[in-house]
Amino acid sequence: MNNKSVWKRIGVGGAMGIMVVGGALWWSHKTTSPSVVSYETQSGIATVHITEEGFTPSELKVTAGTVVRFVNDDQYWHWPASDPHPTHTFYSEIDPREPVAPDTSWEVTVSKPGTWGLHDHLAPYIIGTLTVVE
Repeated sequence: MNNKSVWKRIGVGGAMGIMVVGGALWWSHKTTSPSVVSYETQSGIATVHITEEGFTPSELKVTAGTVVRFVNDDQYWHWPASDPHPTHTFYSEIDPREPVAPDTSWEVTVSKPGTWGLHDHLAPYIIGTLTVVE
């Protein structure tokens, strides 16, 4: 085996190792540090901010009848919707049926109890959870 093939093997193995470790760190960050917020507001409005990093809070718990306001705090368009992507049929009312422009918002009154997966239709890697309780 010559020096060139040794370096080639080290390079490929090293790159794969970095990808595995990097992926594990990304996944552990995503799965161990969600921002969970429960809302019991007098105004009856719970706000979810959308940026290129995701939904804030990423997990939201509200009572039935609460208005959930999705605020686009990004320079790009976003489209909050219920799972599954791309049909949004698990809780079809959570779908503005068009993108939300930067610096604007969209609201929906949630009344169907359950835990609902959310995603950004334009960037499906942006995910969250909405739990509605009676």
